[in-house]
Amino acid sequence: EFHCFWIKQAIKRNDMQLLVEVLCSLTNYEISAMSEYYYQTQKAYLVADIQKHIVGSHSKRAQWILSKMLEAQRPEYVDADKQLAKLHLTELAQVLKRKQQKECKQFLAKWLVENAYSQIAYEMEKFSASSGKTLTSVVQRTMGKGHAALILLNILGMAHNRYAYFCGKLRDAMKDFHASQDVVIRILIGRSEKDLAAIVEYFGANNYGEGTTLRQCVKTAVSGSFRTSLLRIAGLNKKAQFRDQAAVPNMNDFLSTQTCSDSESDAELQAPKWQSVSKSAPAAATPQTMNTGDFDDAYADAYVAVDCDEKAVDVVDVS
Repeated sequence: EFHCFWIKQAIKRNDMQLLVEVLCSLTNYEISAMSEYYYQTQKAYLVADIQKHIVGSHSKRAQWILSKMLEAQRPEYVDADKQLAKLHLTELAQVLKRKQQKECKQFLAKWLVENAYSQIAYEMEKFSASSGKTLTSVVQRTMGKGHAALILLNILGMAHNRYAYFCGKLRDAMKDFHASQDVVIRILIGRSEKDLAAIVEYFGANNYGEGTTLRQCVKTAVSGSFRTSLLRIAGLNKKAQFRDQAAVPNMNDFLSTQTCSDSESDAELQAPKWQSVSKSAPAAATPQTMNTGDFDDAYADAYVAVDCDEKAVDVVDVS
């Protein structure tokens, strides 16, 4: 119900950023439950209302991405599949070298919406190590501006470091709390039963408050009974902080697991195979056997950046 409320607010305000933030922060179970609750209360399908009121007919790629997210089928395994990463990054290099902007956009959309956040995080790291560039820059230049780009950039942010993702939003919201109090309320309450303790720790350890803790930021921005209620609900009051102090993980511990999904399990799950897709997404390359050296050499040969304003594709040697 809580998440459904914010989705309805996003539809009402025609706010794509709010919509994407909520969807990126939910597990498959939560997305399914929210969609069902939306249908029960609104007598309408969530995906249809999003396409009608937010996306519109001008962005079919954004429609496809959101529909895939609402299917709630994203893998949620914790440990990245290294062989799958080699396949993905090798295919990415091949797609970019072909200099077909439409194909590049289709590949990036499919890749980022159908893989686990832990898998994406690992591949982001490998990409940067091999090319000296970031996947974020590739997405920005390839996708340009628009709903599809906004969605994919949020997915990358969430996958790379979900604590930094939420801390950045809290920091920006605190600068003008009265205009952005919805952001603070949504994160503090929405993450309170998940990873808020780690977010609070990360906020202070990385100086997002410029020397001020998150609790102090809230106390400065809010007053009265609203402040008391918000601190208590979010577990930021002194009693809750003292009680939960032992439960807050060591910084190195939770940084090492920051890409884990909220529904992580001790059981090791099998990573999905890179399957062929419909006409709306590019067909996957046939897996080829290669050793680590072959992969690094093949991938480091060229870093291709697609300029969204041009048809041509620039190839920059990074060897």
